[in-house]
Amino acid sequence: MTSSEVTVLFAVDGDPRVLSQIQQHMNTITREILRAFGEVDSIILAGGFGRGEGSVKFLPDGSVLPLKDYDLYIITDRRVRETEFFEMISRILKQFGMKSRWYFSVAPRDFYLNIQVIPTRKLGRLPPDIATVDLKMASMIVYGRDLRGEIPVGPQEVVLSSGAIVLFNKVIALLEQMAPDMLYKSREEQLNEMLLYECGKTFVEICTALLILSGDYAPYYSDRARIFSRVFASKFPDLYKTLPDLADKVAYFTELKLTSGFERCKLDPVSLWYSARDYLGIVVQYYMKRFLNFGLDTSGWLEFCAKIYDLMGLKFFRPYLHHNLRRVRGYRPWLLPILSMVGQIYDNYLFIKKIWSTRRKLQLRAICYWRSPLIKIFCASLLVLYSLRADGSASRELLDEGHRYIRQAYPSDRKCVTWDGLRRACVEAQKAYSKKEITAI
Repeated sequence: MTSSEVTVLFAVDGDPRVLSQIQQHMNTITREILRAFGEVDSIILAGGFGRGEGSVKFLPDGSVLPLKDYDLYIITDRRVRETEFFEMISRILKQFGMKSRWYFSVAPRDFYLNIQVIPTRKLGRLPPDIATVDLKMASMIVYGRDLRGEIPVGPQEVVLSSGAIVLFNKVIALLEQMAPDMLYKSREEQLNEMLLYECGKTFVEICTALLILSGDYAPYYSDRARIFSRVFASKFPDLYKTLPDLADKVAYFTELKLTSGFERCKLDPVSLWYSARDYLGIVVQYYMKRFLNFGLDTSGWLEFCAKIYDLMGLKFFRPYLHHNLRRVRGYRPWLLPILSMVGQIYDNYLFIKKIWSTRRKLQLRAICYWRSPLIKIFCASLLVLYSLRADGSASRELLDEGHRYIRQAYPSDRKCVTWDGLRRACVEAQKAYSKKEITAI
């Protein structure tokens, strides 16, 4: 089977311009992957476009701009050098006329091209998170054989750690979109649209995380919104009392996303940003208290972040480790605390290497703090996000504490202890940590 033989629906509205543009992109990607790897078992498109729920923007010249990203997986046991992988990515983006934005950016035309390689022999050992479930149940075969049946993880096996990552990613997205001058200056229409998109997506992903918490996760956005509307009041009564209109907001913004209709949203982008941030903050605290099983009635973000910093180091990675090791001869669950700590120390080592290779800075401070960089960046990002007040000023106490956390993982000096400096540091640190496009085997 060749890519030219595959005709699939990439976006919910089925506009011929969208289908043609994205099919051309998939043809280009397939051609360059085969050029780099020779032959592969399969190329799978996941994410919004893989599930037929991708968002696009129609530009004045009639062309179609896919919003945010393509998430692709190459299934093969073949190996390529990292330099060859980089060159493949560069060739694809050059042909698209795009640049990849793994770094800090809010430019409307910037784009993610996330390509990961999964060894065919490891399909049966993928982690129990939403990316795995979506790859199995909500994706499209762009090239090759359909091997998704070899993935054993189902929706009910998604671990709560995965929902925490969903919320963390929205914290980062809100930080990235809100530049300080947006509070006072007029903005380009495209920047307003991107801000509206990210705020709307925050409500959509709040639904995703809560359905993971209740055991009702579904791979498609449309199904999630419908399920959430049905179960919100009964399964989250305390949260329903606090945010009674949350299900309505989820339904509204899900519909805008599925129809690429954010230009119809007439809400003020900055006001919506503050609203999305406030809803996200309430849900983050609710989710993490249930996930980490602590009933402390925290008095504010300082105490909350200190608590989750302690508990995430002990609990966050355990479900993944248990999933990977449960069939290994000699494995005992009581080993999990030790294995988790060792794994996070190694995670710090890998991140130090990555920072050195990309920024030529040696972040040895991270060695002194064994928790994963992910946990440090999460706590820092929360403090920075909620330090910003409605009048544009920022809490010095929250900024200083956020700076303390981020310095445990990522290069940052005293000059960064401003809202803008620290939000950039948090966003860049998270993108460096989770960067997918350099993945090679």
